[in-house]
Amino acid sequence: MNTKIVNGFVWLLVTNKAKEIYQSGNFDLYVLHNDSSESLIESYAQINDAQECGLEIGIEVELFNNLKNQL
Repeated sequence: MNTKIVNGFVWLLVTNKAKEIYQSGNFDLYVLHNDSSESLIESYAQINDAQECGLEIGIEVELFNNLKNQL
């Protein structure tokens, strides 16, 4: 898994494991859109749509500045 920073937020990219993670119910998943916005995933259909469109799916980790201040 990789990470990505968008608008100051660090995301753990889980696109290939999104359905398994969604099913577990342990984390909120978000579609990361090309315009730097994100939307909460609320169904398997949204996962399928995102994957078909080549969009990344991620779990929000933390604000980058918060992480940087902890180092």
